[in-house]
Amino acid sequence: MDLHPGVLVRDYRIVSLLGEGGMGEVWLAEETLLGRKVAVKRLNPKLTGDAQFSERFVNEARIQARLIHPNIVALYNFFIEVGIYYMIMEYAEGITLKELISKTGPIQEQRTRYIFGQVINALSHAHSKQIIHRDIKPSNIMIDEADSVKVMDFGIARLLSDKHLTRTGAKLGTLYYMSPEQIMAEKNIDHRTDIYSAGIVLYEMLTGRLPYNTNVDSDFIVMKEIMENPVPDPRDIYQFISGGMADLVTEMTHKDVKDRVNLSEIRQADDFLSEPESKVRSHQELNQSDKVGNSAYEELFWAASEGNASKLRSLLEIGVPVDIQDPDGWTALMYAADKGYTDCVRLLLEKGAKADIKAVNGETALDIAMSNHHDDVETQLRHQKAEAAKSENKDFSNYTIPAFIFVFFVLIVLAIRSCVQGY
Repeated sequence: MDLHPGVLVRDYRIVSLLGEGGMGEVWLAEETLLGRKVAVKRLNPKLTGDAQFSERFVNEARIQARLIHPNIVALYNFFIEVGIYYMIMEYAEGITLKELISKTGPIQEQRTRYIFGQVINALSHAHSKQIIHRDIKPSNIMIDEADSVKVMDFGIARLLSDKHLTRTGAKLGTLYYMSPEQIMAEKNIDHRTDIYSAGIVLYEMLTGRLPYNTNVDSDFIVMKEIMENPVPDPRDIYQFISGGMADLVTEMTHKDVKDRVNLSEIRQADDFLSEPESKVRSHQELNQSDKVGNSAYEELFWAASEGNASKLRSLLEIGVPVDIQDPDGWTALMYAADKGYTDCVRLLLEKGAKADIKAVNGETALDIAMSNHHDDVETQLRHQKAEAAKSENKDFSNYTIPAFIFVFFVLIVLAIRSCVQGY
């Protein structure tokens, strides 16, 4: 059966295609009896007769059936229809963590704690059921508007007791997030491989980038780097990360599995999993600070990159410098210009932000807006530049005219004195 919008598969009416890969497709559908959205995952019909793929698909369904947790996508149903395997999954609203990082760059630390804490909860539950995911990465983590997390895609997960599903020498996972033991395709991989992968995800959330050189075509170079080089301190990329979070990255990504931190130790940190009242600290909380510190600067950059004008206003009103620069020399104005947030650019300019400040690479906010083709922002910045030039000319006139009058007056006085002395 070919799937397309409107087709009915048992009680599920197909709405649209969500994604597809080598093993099959995922469709958005509506359950007709309950009127709820679901995700329909179908094994590619061409693979149904292949025991290796059909067994893996059934294994995924059995694993999902054991995982009932608010931070893990739930399995609603599993069946074979006209010889084709189907899974009916919970439909997770929102965007992937990968998309969030691409949109915002480094995620503000308090927000990172809340999101990542839910990932840890999901993994802890899976590990308690003797299930390892083996493919933890940002594209397998969904985030909704309230920053609630759903971990998904247990397609290569396995029960620790089911050794036969992974052949010795078979590397399963996504290279950049693989642990050293996955790279080596060790036979007795356990839950600690997920801890390593989650540590790489945490690094990426905090810095906006991976800890490895991604500008190479050779997998061998990347694998060698994973095997031999320690994950760098994320503060080398973004200095506003706290020491505790930087240490956690290190503790999760030790090469030797025996040295890695346990998830239970992370979950015991009360401030790590607590839900924030908002994604950034409130105006009142910041006002209670004895001084504006690095966290406030970080929040200024985050608010600008998120397009949060009200938070920007609150931070600036309590004294956060409008032109503070991050390690790359970027200002809040540059972050807002990069994303094309006209409201934030207007606010920052009104608060005195300078458009001619240069980043480490020599770019100004205007250069950044032009390179990203944000025409409205470019117009704002050019207007501000023109107004600044007018103001400078006006200021020059205000000083030169009185100065000319003063000099003229002095010359007259000197002339009179000369005449008097002559008589």
